[in-house]
Parts: sequence; structure tokens; C-alpha cells
Amino acid sequence: VPLGEYLCTPSEGLDNPLSRTPLANPTTTTTYHLIVTTATGCTVGDSVTITIHPSPTVDAGENVRICPGEPITLQATGGAGSYLWSPQEGLDRTDAAIVVASPAATTVYTVLYTDPNGCTAVDSVTVTINNKLIVDAGANQRICPGGQVGLAVIRGEGTYRWTPATGLDDPTSRTPMASPNTTTTYIVTVVSPQGCTGTDSVIVTVHPGAYIEAGTTVYLCEGNSAKLAATGSTGTYVWTPPTGLDNPTSRTPVASPSVTTLYHVAVTDENGCHETDSVLVEVRPPSTAVFSLEASTPTASFGQDINMILRATNVDPERDTITSFTIVLAYDPRSLRYRSSSLTTGTATNGWTITSTDNTTTGLLTLRGNGPIVRSGVLCSFDLAPYLSPETGSSHRAEIRFEEVELQSNGC
Repeated sequence: VPLGEYLCTPSEGLDNPLSRTPLANPTTTTTYHLIVTTATGCTVGDSVTITIHPSPTVDAGENVRICPGEPITLQATGGAGSYLWSPQEGLDRTDAAIVVASPAATTVYTVLYTDPNGCTAVDSVTVTINNKLIVDAGANQRICPGGQVGLAVIRGEGTYRWTPATGLDDPTSRTPMASPNTTTTYIVTVVSPQGCTGTDSVIVTVHPGAYIEAGTTVYLCEGNSAKLAATGSTGTYVWTPPTGLDNPTSRTPVASPSVTTLYHVAVTDENGCHETDSVLVEVRPPSTAVFSLEASTPTASFGQDINMILRATNVDPERDTITSFTIVLAYDPRSLRYRSSSLTTGTATNGWTITSTDNTTTGLLTLRGNGPIVRSGVLCSFDLAPYLSPETGSSHRAEIRFEEVELQSNGC
């Protein structure tokens, strides 16, 4: 450009239209004309066109929130051109429109877009890291077979899902009731209102359970006692009712109830599990049978036997059965001698046997019978021979009486 005076038109967008090197900043595409006037008055001109390209735009997307450790895809939209993301921490790459971000903390990512004309645009997006969802399902639990226990998420807000659902009344509850048949590990998954997920687990241990056996029915004679014996788990034992027991907390108490009683025994093992059983103690009353002696031959001469009949009355077959008896009869050996005894066929003693023992010195006749007396009737008859000793003279009133009567009725 020759030396001289300069004039650049139009002047819009120029910092100095009279400058040899004006700074142009037009807002639209403009053609500038330059006229130079030399010292000799000659003029020369030229022109230059400055093209204004459209300003590019870029959109980094909406701000997002993610859970700790969760990746998020970021996508910038601006058109053909190049992209550059910063900072690079947490990004899988920085030179693409679409990148995957996994920041460890809340981060503002900026994308620089350069269009094919070299024009640039910038935008940013904030990736916010939500608080970590901490879930606490509480302490492990223990139950007995058939028992139940309440589970509870004691830390962690949101929606709940327990797995497995087996044994739970409501697997979507924060506090379900658990009654598994076997030891089970329950896992609870919590989804927070922000969509973050946390898990924890709790073990419900099912103990083997207590066991107990109280034994079979005990038959007890009225006024007597018997030892009860419970077998089962190691633990504490309690018998109820305590009436008639010497120690209701013993595994083997002595029972002496006055009436038939059903005793229940409960055991609590070392795990706190309970089990119960029962045993019937049947109290049997003594027989109400009455024995009587009848003389079929009230008087007899010397050499003629006196026949006596032993009879049982008031035998109640609905309540008792006499299984044996022992009767001791006293007589005066100066006037009587025992000869024989026999069962009376076809009466109350069918199936019986009877034995006798006679002591002529003391005048005691013992009769023992074995077999069921199921109804009232004649038990046996026996003969006594009159005996006239020098001390008695020619006549004597013979007497025979009960000295002792012992019955066995239903074991009593």
C-alpha cells in the first residue's frame, strides 16, 4: 500500500477508518473499500470482504443427580465440529459429544464446541452425587420352631423389598414378621426417593426346638404317692397344677394327689424354646366290698362239722375289681379245728384260686384268694370240726370272727 492518506468505507465496525491498519468488527458480512491518496494527489483503491458466520451454540444437557458409583451418560448437542470436555476426572473420554461420567464427587463438566468455521461455544452441566444410601436391617434373630420375630430396617428411607419372601407376612414392609421353618438369611433392598439403592441382610436362626415326654398314665391308690418322670431337653421344668407335688420344678417330682389329676409339664431349653406334655395320675379308691361270715350249720354235735360261708357284698364292677384278698379268721382252738375250704362253683369266684394256712396253736386261719371278684356273691366255704377238750366240758359255744381283712382292688 503506497504511502499517503487512507480512507476506509464504510466506517461501521471500524475503530479508525483513516488508519492504515484499522480493526474491523462488523456485526454482519461487510465489504470494506480502501482509498489511498498519495502526496502527488493520485488515488488508488481496493476492497476486502469480511464474512460473519452464524454464532454456534452447544447444549451440555440438563443437570443430573446420580447415586454414588453410578455412571451417567452426558451428551452435548451442537452439530458437526469438535468437542472437548473438562475436567477429565471421572470421564471415560473428553473428545466426543457423548461421554460417560462417573465422578466421585459433585462435578461441573464444561464442554467446548468448535464448529467447522472455527467458531466456538461453551456450556456446562452439573453432575450431583446424592448421599450414599446406608441400610441397616438390624441384628440377627433367633426363634424356636413355629415361632416368629419382627424384622425392621432401622436405617434407610425409601421403598423396601425383602428376599426371599418365604416366611414373611409382607415382603414390602419396613417391619415384616418372619416365621421361617429353617434358618434363613433375609436380604432387604431399599430404593431411596432419589432412586439410589442400598442393601443389608439379617439371619433368622431357627433352633432345633425343645422336646419332652411326660410318660404314660400313672395309677395311684388313694393315699399313696408315685414319682413322675419327664424326659426331654436340658433346661428348666415346671409342672402344673402344683397341687399334690413335692417339687413342681423338678424333672421327677413325687405326686400324691387326692383326686385324679392331669399334670402338665413344660420345659424351656437353653435357647428359650418351650414344649409341653401331660400325664394323667388316676387315683383309685379302695374297694367298698364287705365280707361276712355265715354259718350254714349254726350248731353241731361232736363229730359233725360246722360249715362256714365267706361272702362278699357291695362289689361295684363299674368302679373297682377286687383282684386278691387276704382274710385272717380267729377261732377258739379249744373248741374248733379247721378241716378244709373250697370255692363255690358258679358264684363270684370263677377263675379263682384259694390257699389256706391254719395255726391251731393261736387259732388263726388265713385264707388267701387270687382272681377277679367282679360282683357280689359267695367267695368260698370252709369246714370247722367241733373239738371238745377236757377244759371245755361237754358243750361249748364256738365263735369265729374277722381278725384282719386286706383287699387288692385295681392295684389298691
